Amino acid sequence: MFVPQIPRSKSYEFQPKVLTDDILVRCRQENGTKPEFGLAPPGFEQARAAGELLQKELDEMGVPVDSVKIRYSPFSRTTETARVVAGVLGIPFEGPSCKVSLG
Repeated sequence: MFVPQIPRSKSYEFQPKVLTDDILVRCRQENGTKPEFGLAPPGFEQARAAGELLQKELDEMGVPVDSVKIRYSPFSRTTETARVVAGVLGIPFEGPSCKVSLG
C-alpha cells in the first residue's frame, strides 16, 4: 500500500491511499460539497505534488496507469483533488476510471 506524505494545511487533510489498484481520497470537511469549500491555491499545488509523487511510485512499482482507478467522496475538495491527480496521471476524469464513492 502506498500513501504519499502531503503537508496538511489548517483546514484540509489530504489522505490518499492506494488499495491494490484503487486510489481513495478522503476529506473530513463538514458540508464540504458546497463550492466555497473547494481547494485553495496551496491545495491545488499539494494535489499536483501528490499526483506527481503517485506517478513516480506507480512507475517504480511497475503499475500501469491504465489499471489505476480513482475513487473519491462527493466533497468539493476531494473531487477537485481527484481531478488534479487524474490530470497529472493522464486519466480521463469523466471516464470510468474516476468515480464518486459514497461508502
